Amino acid sequence: MSTSNPESSPEEDNPESSPKEECDPSNLAQASNFEFEHNVHESLPSDWQAEYFSAIDNLENLFPISDCVFAIPSMQSPMQVYAWSSAVGNPWPDERPGMRGACICGDGSGSWMVLEINADEFRYDGLHRYAVIAHEYYHVFQIARSGDLMKPVWLVEGGAKTFEELFTRTYYGRSEFDNGLFPVTANGLENPAVFEDYVNVEGDQNYNFSSFMVLALIQELMSQGNVSEEQALKLVLSDYWSNLQGRSDWRMVFSETFGLAPDDFYGLIQKYQSEASPETYYSGDVVAGEQVRGLMPSRHITLEDVAPN
Repeated sequence: MSTSNPESSPEEDNPESSPKEECDPSNLAQASNFEFEHNVHESLPSDWQAEYFSAIDNLENLFPISDCVFAIPSMQSPMQVYAWSSAVGNPWPDERPGMRGACICGDGSGSWMVLEINADEFRYDGLHRYAVIAHEYYHVFQIARSGDLMKPVWLVEGGAKTFEELFTRTYYGRSEFDNGLFPVTANGLENPAVFEDYVNVEGDQNYNFSSFMVLALIQELMSQGNVSEEQALKLVLSDYWSNLQGRSDWRMVFSETFGLAPDDFYGLIQKYQSEASPETYYSGDVVAGEQVRGLMPSRHITLEDVAPN
């Protein structure tokens, strides 16, 4: 896939590439009015419900939703949240038919959050039952900051995956970072650009490959400049999305934010090595475990450390 050369498209010659001034998504003083309306079904255990409301409070305090969201016609406040256990069917079939899984869903005129929590996650103490709250909340954060320019997909979903793992590590003391995000399937190494679009995410199990790309980008930012790990995480999780507001070319914004063109970054990803899966429960080649584990965020870093300021 071709990418634009930022040097050939200066902002002064391209009005569409220049940020608009109506709203500043990095201004935290303009991030206090968006609300959620919580529809939490009785099929969910009371302890999950308590954790849910605590999670929302913490997320709103640390990563508030920019008031720039109000410029997006489909993002009305309060946003309806529908949460229930998969042990029962959709409790709101008349209001929202066909809901399932987890998403920020919409019909063109409105958007809502879906949190169908797999009942097995309660039986086996699966952290995903809490991680998914942070994952979907972070998508709203991205939408508001970017003006709903959610590109590329690997940075959208890899950012959300990275965010949710930082969330569970912060509040529950463990995350999938502990096992190196295994498995990170190796089939994306040949052409990482295929993960720019949702149609190509089939090989990205649990968005592990996208998160691997995000963490590799953070490592590159640390190695190429005088930025700390926390600062690099902020660039990826917050600043990039704010810089997208009012822009039309994500590749240009990527290059400006990270000092690295997307194609050059993909070239770095292609240099990672693959190996046969060391685990019997997963077959196929994976990105070399030692290399992936070397990208995991430091254990001392919490969500508070990487929150926008």
